[in-house]
Amino acid sequence: MTNLDMIRGRSTALTLTNRSGAARSQGDLVIVDTTNDESFTTSTTSNTKTIIGIVDETIGITSNGRVVVEGYARAVKTLGTSARGDYLYHSTTAATAAHLAGSTPDAGAFGYVLDGGAGTLTTALIFPTEQGGGGVPSISHTSNTFTGAVTLTASGTLGITSPASGTFNLSATGGGAGASDLAGQELDYVQYTAGQVNITATTEATANTLVTNNGVAFDGSTAIYVEFEADLGTGTTYTRVALYDGASSIGWYECAFHGGIRVHVRLRRKLTPSAATHTYSWRGWVDAGTGFMSNDVGGSTKQMPAYSRITRV
Repeated sequence: MTNLDMIRGRSTALTLTNRSGAARSQGDLVIVDTTNDESFTTSTTSNTKTIIGIVDETIGITSNGRVVVEGYARAVKTLGTSARGDYLYHSTTAATAAHLAGSTPDAGAFGYVLDGGAGTLTTALIFPTEQGGGGVPSISHTSNTFTGAVTLTASGTLGITSPASGTFNLSATGGGAGASDLAGQELDYVQYTAGQVNITATTEATANTLVTNNGVAFDGSTAIYVEFEADLGTGTTYTRVALYDGASSIGWYECAFHGGIRVHVRLRRKLTPSAATHTYSWRGWVDAGTGFMSNDVGGSTKQMPAYSRITRV
């Protein structure tokens, strides 16, 4: 580091020993090695709060070299091209920083991009301690796409996990708005629009599937309603509709018919699912003959679709 860099940047650099198992180059992101004196290593833990430094020169294995731990860093290796003003975080890629735009730093922010440049090395201001207290406690990062858990706090703690699969996990602790304001929130909605479904099964164990919800992950304490609405027709005497949790029925409703009359039903069950991912479905069977669930896409001259919905109590 030149005198000009020291004066202009006001950097704090330590001479540390490379214990990472590989030669390190300028811009590599490292952490303090807690198992060796005055040493550094690398990590693949995102948003780590371990003291972070930036290698300022080529340092061989078990050799000593300068590591910037505070102030101006003339080179920081990043995942993809960063932009001026991005906050820097430790990524799941060893020796490489993730970057994310934002008006305030999230948990684990250790620096601030000063010049995004045109590549994967940027100048930055390294904070004396990691910044932020919430935001993104655990992430994986490629370029500027983040996935993982996000925690929001509002008079209680609401944790939301939203993976790409479409499965949502909701949990709330504490009192006040953080828990009660979620009442009525729709967790899943599936409608069936493919026309009539014949009901020919004559036992609960072989019941015909009418509508199946997507899998929803629960925390073991969240109460929900599972709701079904459709137009049904009878078998010889009756049509019964059961709510299934996975492959198991958890109870049924009897819809009695006379003379082949079609009826409109709306069924709802309150549950508190266990801490797991649950897939609910509605299935029907008859005493004999052929019953049916009729539906369409809705709109002018079209019958409304059948549906199943899961909402928070």
